[in-house]
Amino acid sequence: YGHVIVSGPFNDTWGGRLGVRYQDADGYFDNIWGDGDATIAQPVDQTGPDYEEYVVLGTLRGEFDRGEVTLKLYHGDRDGGQYNQVGTAVCGPLQPVANPFSDCTISDQFSAETFINDTTLAPSRFDSSEPTMEHQLTQVSLNASYEINDTWQLESVTGWIDMETFIFGNVGARPATNIGFASGLGQIVEVDVLSEELRLSGDFDNFRLMVGAFIDERDFYTGANVWIHPTVKLIPDAEGEVSGDSWSIFAQTDIDLTDTLELSLGARYSEEERGYEGRNLETFAGAIIPGPEGPHNVITPEIDTSNLSPEVTLSWQPNDDLTLFVSYKEGFKSGGYDVTVLDLAATTIPGAPAIERSYDREDVRGYELGSKWTGLDNTLRINASLFAYKYENLQQASFFTNAATGAVETRTLNAGTALVRGFEADLLWQTPVEGLTVSANIAYNDNEFEDYISACNEFQIFVDPTGCDLDVDNDLTTDAGGLLAGTGFDAQDRDGHPLRRAPEWSGSLGFEYDTSLTDALRFKANLMASYSDEYMANGENNPWGIQDSYVLFNAGLGVYAESGAWALDLISRNLNDEDVALTLFDISRSGGGGIAPQSMGYARNAPRQVMLQFTFRPDLFL
Repeated sequence: YGHVIVSGPFNDTWGGRLGVRYQDADGYFDNIWGDGDATIAQPVDQTGPDYEEYVVLGTLRGEFDRGEVTLKLYHGDRDGGQYNQVGTAVCGPLQPVANPFSDCTISDQFSAETFINDTTLAPSRFDSSEPTMEHQLTQVSLNASYEINDTWQLESVTGWIDMETFIFGNVGARPATNIGFASGLGQIVEVDVLSEELRLSGDFDNFRLMVGAFIDERDFYTGANVWIHPTVKLIPDAEGEVSGDSWSIFAQTDIDLTDTLELSLGARYSEEERGYEGRNLETFAGAIIPGPEGPHNVITPEIDTSNLSPEVTLSWQPNDDLTLFVSYKEGFKSGGYDVTVLDLAATTIPGAPAIERSYDREDVRGYELGSKWTGLDNTLRINASLFAYKYENLQQASFFTNAATGAVETRTLNAGTALVRGFEADLLWQTPVEGLTVSANIAYNDNEFEDYISACNEFQIFVDPTGCDLDVDNDLTTDAGGLLAGTGFDAQDRDGHPLRRAPEWSGSLGFEYDTSLTDALRFKANLMASYSDEYMANGENNPWGIQDSYVLFNAGLGVYAESGAWALDLISRNLNDEDVALTLFDISRSGGGGIAPQSMGYARNAPRQVMLQFTFRPDLFL
């Protein structure tokens, strides 16, 4: 990768900055699908995820007597390979060879079937037989501020986002009823967001006041199960669109009760509207017929919600080095729709039941008690806080069996309540050793679900049914299968279980050293070690989904000019090549067709990366 940045003033009022970045990545996974089996076609590209990417960044800034304006533009374009599975199968104890080409361990190998591009069926828009992903993101922001007088200031923040993503997987023959099509496990996603925020702030003798308003309008479109028609036209089987409008007003005041005591009060009132519309395209003997259109296939086609979120903070500063504070806060995360859950049967089969695509907003409220301290002649800074938060209607990604089709889909469900309690602390110390800085942080997280029912996991279904003892649909003829067949049990009570990816203990310790070698040359080195306790990486609390505790090391060495004109750095991330599962999931429940149950797929962190980076600034060099 490389980037070039040009910046400077145009005149006394205006200046600008333009940056261009390019990256070409071959990926850090080896695809071992069919390795050693001459009867199986090998993938064209044996590595992944591989892509090319370029980014353009622009800034235009103007400064005036009583105000300033900043316009920023970001545009990124990524084009590369896309595989249906990333990671490898972690085979269960009763299914030691779930995938014949997997080594049954978490590793830097993954097994994805070859990409088939059968041009005898239909023309292809692609010039190779690789899966593909195209992603474009454009962001524009306009920030303006104006000093009305010595007391009042007006600020405006305008934002616009446009995103387009196209993913296309394996290509082959469409089912017999639709001969003449080339097919693909593909998806189209388009997002458009426009927002505006106005803030009016005033500074008085013993208090400060800020009031504001915010509006937001957005559209989210997706087309799922994309097919290529013989006319080389991309056609989705099903389409879904979520539209949303929201507005809010807010205010905050900071009041100096005494010379050492400050009270901060704030509140935000919000109203939101979300709506869903969907459409399916039926196909008969190669002809495309528009399916039923409109919100009738959704149980909740519209969501209207309002919320008042207050917050209060009391701060005490007995001296210049110490601040103590206590606060209470409330907030929420918007509800919405799973537009990727496009159930064809629910809209194309006469009399089929509507499905619920919506999920409720998530609410949180909690307390925090903390301190900020500086000492040793301002060379040491320590921050610490205790916190306790309660979440209601916690939004969780879960597997969901569609009643109309029997297919397993990923859904966002509300998980009742959850408690998160703990403490965290961090420090930054400029040591007496010249050029040596030490940083550290530690966090303790005690968390658990309350009032949460989820699907049973594969360990309960195939190994030990303990815990899977609920019949949520009140139907003795339906169950989770496996060892639970005939019981009617299809769910588990998750009360007291930990949240996903929430380690009890975590922390880091880092050192940075910077010193002079000569009058014109400097040397720098850094080392950062980060620790995480074990955590549950599986959404259904599968014992096979536990990530063990680990330590990651990042390090760097470099030399650079005293003037800053150039620098040469050797950088390493994940120096000890630790393999960390960010999420683990049951493959048979997540679209891994043909793969036996009792095996886990996972998404992992990047392996060890070593980089040599050269930076050059001609303006300082010359």
